[in-house]
Order: sequence, then structure tokens, then C-alpha cells
Amino acid sequence: HLPTHPFLDFGFMKFCKKYNIKIGLYYRDIYWQFPFYGEKMSKLKKSFALWMYNYDIKQYRKIVDILYLQSMKMAKYLPKTIGETTIKTLPPGENWNQEQMEKRREHFEKRDKSRINIFYVGGIGNLYDLEPLLKVVEEKQYVDLTICCRQRDWDIEKVRYEKYLNSRVTIIHKSGKELEEYYQQADIASLYFPNDEYRKFVLPIKLFEYLENVTPIIATKGTEVGQFITDTDIGWAIPCEENALSELLEKIHKNNELLIEKHQNAIKVLPQNTWTERAKQVERELK
Repeated sequence: HLPTHPFLDFGFMKFCKKYNIKIGLYYRDIYWQFPFYGEKMSKLKKSFALWMYNYDIKQYRKIVDILYLQSMKMAKYLPKTIGETTIKTLPPGENWNQEQMEKRREHFEKRDKSRINIFYVGGIGNLYDLEPLLKVVEEKQYVDLTICCRQRDWDIEKVRYEKYLNSRVTIIHKSGKELEEYYQQADIASLYFPNDEYRKFVLPIKLFEYLENVTPIIATKGTEVGQFITDTDIGWAIPCEENALSELLEKIHKNNELLIEKHQNAIKVLPQNTWTERAKQVERELK
């Protein structure tokens, strides 16, 4: 999908600059700086794409007042051509829903304490390796796991994961409001993957969707997500090792208060992480 108007954005930004309109640009990811980028692309297409990405960065240096990143750790992966551009963090946000809050509070008060229901929403290939999670779930008879992914992703990856499937593992392909009933049943949300270089700085939007549903989260220690969860105390950041996850689930199974505590912490953290608060931050910084 070659862009038909690759310079349109910069034309508009230059117009804004001419009239002293402040510009903040949120730079979502930097996949293209990693070896896995372009694995399924032709050399020509990859070379062109990389040239364009670098061109973008050079233009941002000239035009943008603030370049927003999801975390400051991401800055070190930017090309040196970004120069002394002002960089600030602007993580994703979530929406406040009082009705949803009440439903989730009721769930944690009345949940079946003999079982643990884990919910995962997202990709299932490359960066999103679910094998460490599935291996432990297979061993724990009191754990149910629901995986929500795109149908085409499942069609590609199911050969890899089918050996772990049983009556306690459910695969669904839903989105938007269709997910509400699954969040209502969730005791824990998962962002638990093998650690790698990319995970050291990413804060995925799913983290804040989990937070929006005030669901305790299990993530990997040593990642930006893990650090956020540790700082806010809304879940557990553990090494991506079978024993670590197994021991944590045992501990939670024996002590329901651990879930209640993390759920209540998520309620406290919510107001500081709404999209409204993110917008207020941008307003302050671009004035």
C-alpha cells in the first residue's frame, strides 16, 4: 500500500508553523528500527519504507514543537537526525465508566474463589508469544483462560498453540462492545510475554483497556508495562519463567484478598489515566 500523498501531512504542518500554531506529534511505535521489521517485504519496498521513516524524523525536527512518545525509553531508538527536538511522554489513556465500575466491583465481591479466570486480548504471533502462559494454564486445573485475537492471526498460529488447548481454554474473535461480557468475567488480565528489546519501552493500549475494566494485570518484569504495574500496584510483574507464574497463581488461588487489593488499586489509579487527563497534559504543554 504505497502512499499516494506522502507529503500532505508536512504541507499542512508547515502551514500551521507559518501561523505560529503549536504542533505536538505523537509517534506511536518504531518497529522499523528492529530486525523483525520487513521480514515479509521485498528488499525494494523495505528500503523505500525505511527511507520514508527517516525522512519523517528529519521533518519532525524542523516542524514539531513537541514529539510525544509512549515512554522516554523509546527515545534512544530514534535516529540521531531527531537532534535536540523536545521529547515528552504521552501514554495511551482509558475511559471512565461508573456503571462498568460497579459491575466490576460486584464481580470481585461475588466471584467463584475456587477458580481463576484469565483474559487476554491482542496479537498472538511474533512479539506476542502466549506459550509461557498456556503451559502454566495447562497445569493449573483451577485456571480458565480466554484468548481474544483476530481470526486470521489464529489461522496462522493455531498449529503452534493447539497442543495446549483443552476445555478450560477458550478462543474468541471479538472486538468493541462484544468484549464487555468477557471483561465482566475476568479476574486477571494478561500482558505476560517473553522479554525482548522492544518490550523495554512499549506501553500498549491494551494495558489501559485492562485498567479501564479495573482488572488486575500479570505482566513481565523488566518491561515498561511491568514497571507501570509495579509503580501503580495494579497487578504483578514477574519474570517470564514457568515457576514464577505457577507460584503466583498458587498464591492468588489461596488468597482472594490479593485480587481485591489490586482491583481497588486500579480504581484509585483510573482518574489520572483517562483520555481527558492526557488531553489536558497536551493543552498545558503546547500553550
